[in-house]
Amino acid sequence: MIQYTACKEFQLLLFITIDKVWDYINQPASNPLLYYNDGSYIFDIPSFNKEVIGEAILNVCCHRSMLIQSDVVIKQYLDSITITNAGGFPSGVDMNNILTVNSVPRSKLMSEVLQKTGLVERSGQGVEKMFYNCIMEGEALPDYSGTDSY
Repeated sequence: MIQYTACKEFQLLLFITIDKVWDYINQPASNPLLYYNDGSYIFDIPSFNKEVIGEAILNVCCHRSMLIQSDVVIKQYLDSITITNAGGFPSGVDMNNILTVNSVPRSKLMSEVLQKTGLVERSGQGVEKMFYNCIMEGEALPDYSGTDSY
């Protein structure tokens, strides 16, 4: 059993929860800065990227199975964050085609609401943005190996 030092439950509206979750993750003790030297410049890069975490949470909301009663669970470790939801990959999506397949949201209405409120630019870009940001910052890529197909 992996020990944790804190546990927080959020039962708020989605638009409030996203910011609250980030505020909780982005504390100095749990999201330390990594320092990158480039010549005479030093860049401070947080261990966890706000855009990646936000996209992952929005992705969970659009693609979770609403037929299964289950919570979205976010676990933060020193070097990683796991986000799980009910339902696994949508039909037609797997680990091999996640970056190339057209988005298939389980909740089209949720996707449209998130797009109209400006939280997502358009459907199908969330995973791509997460991978891009991780590559640009030299971070580990999102890992979907624990995802099932239902």
